[in-house]
Amino acid sequence: MDGAPNRYKNLYLKDAVSNIQKGKYIAYLKNGGLQKLLRDQRATGKPANPPSIGLKKAEKTIAYAPYGWQIIVEDESFICYESTSRRVWIRKGTKPIRLVTGSHSKLLIFGALTLSKKQTFRTLKIKYKKVMFNWKTTLNFLRLLKRKYRRFILFWDRATPHRDWRVKRYLKANENCIKIMYFPRATPEANPTEECWKQTKGDSEVVANKIYDSFDEFHTAVTGFYKKKRFNLDLRHYLCH
Repeated sequence: MDGAPNRYKNLYLKDAVSNIQKGKYIAYLKNGGLQKLLRDQRATGKPANPPSIGLKKAEKTIAYAPYGWQIIVEDESFICYESTSRRVWIRKGTKPIRLVTGSHSKLLIFGALTLSKKQTFRTLKIKYKKVMFNWKTTLNFLRLLKRKYRRFILFWDRATPHRDWRVKRYLKANENCIKIMYFPRATPEANPTEECWKQTKGDSEVVANKIYDSFDEFHTAVTGFYKKKRFNLDLRHYLCH
């Protein structure tokens, strides 16, 4: 089948029928797709090609988003208060010296990007486990997004805090202005905020090959980076790949 994803290639008939029964190809089944699969199988004796499922769910969500609603992708990451080694120039015959803090402190960063190329980042200090990535910090960031964007469709992963009953209760109470879409499992490449973390941790002016005198100075530098940096990522390239 032309245009079929690789994971659907060489799908045997029993697998195709199983997928139809699971509801993946309901539209195809209504149009007589099961009978066509049976005819192809009998005529060729080869595995039946699966039906086309048309636009992906993310593409449909973007295409039919209500007027005035933002499309947002969200993710979280940690940056340790420690120097990160990258490629550096050194004198031939010598070894680079890496300074360490010996601290277990880190920053918890919430990030959100919109289809209109707006962005929102929030950094939280984690010292002695007083602030963690949990339902409370997740709810606080959701409230921040609601104040800023009012109505939006949010793409995020299935992290445990995202599925906490208190977060679900908040989403239920605000279902008229917040819609949730989950990324498929084990697909970080579909989330454009992963590129933001990659650029942050690879930026020599902020994290790579650099040590800060204090954790507060480190927090200020990272926060300033996100205030000035414009990522300008095309969400469609990631969501609809």
